[in-house]
Amino acid sequence: MSPKSRPHDHLADVYDRWLAGDESAKRCLDFYLQRLGGVRDLTLELGVGTGRITNGLATRGVPIVGLDHALPMLQQTRENQSSRSPGLIQGQFQYLPFRQVFSAVICPMRTIGHLLKPADQQAVFSEVFRVLKPGGTFTFDHYNIDLDWAAAHNSQPRVMHAGPDTAREDAAVLIWDRYDYNFPCQQLHCTVTIEQVGMAGSIYSSRNVNFDFRWFTYKEINDLAVNSGFEVVECYGDFSGAPFKESSEHMIWILRKPIAANV
Repeated sequence: MSPKSRPHDHLADVYDRWLAGDESAKRCLDFYLQRLGGVRDLTLELGVGTGRITNGLATRGVPIVGLDHALPMLQQTRENQSSRSPGLIQGQFQYLPFRQVFSAVICPMRTIGHLLKPADQQAVFSEVFRVLKPGGTFTFDHYNIDLDWAAAHNSQPRVMHAGPDTAREDAAVLIWDRYDYNFPCQQLHCTVTIEQVGMAGSIYSSRNVNFDFRWFTYKEINDLAVNSGFEVVECYGDFSGAPFKESSEHMIWILRKPIAANV
């Protein structure tokens, strides 16, 4: 797929409905709004999506910039804006078009999992370190994969949304996703299926959006952080702030750029 047409370009119109089927989505949103809602220094969100978090923080008075590679996502963010508008920029995480101006950078909802190549992973951590002011923080979350759950749900479609179609009164929208795991490579192939279904069960339209995703171990993320110059402040095991354990469902990382950092 060319850079002009990427998977999330084709998810913007259904992204919020699809995401609502993820039980972590609301907890993730609340975590970032609570943690950063009182910040008054310039903040950057990587992977702004449809603006759930960026717009939420902007309405709380946080000076924030949202960056995403998918232009349709940014357009959806603009449509979802309220009275306070964040800055929105199309770009790639590996090449941040900023100087050292941010006091906080966030990358919510497991977005780092889209970085499949080691070079891209290290580039993003290094770029975030570069654009942060000394003492600034990098906060992001990822899941701590449950291999038993993954094996049991491998290649099994799951309904993520079922509801009325706002564009057609006699139809409903069904959104499914399916994960096909490649366990040795720590990757999965996700297929999102969006169906427009008639009342009699007939399918008016159907389309698939496909993308690959990588999961990380605690050690891998810790190494990326340390190799980039970060101090690890905390790693939570859930969005309520419980300490991370091997059995935790999530990894929520709080990294800091040292005060004495020259970069």
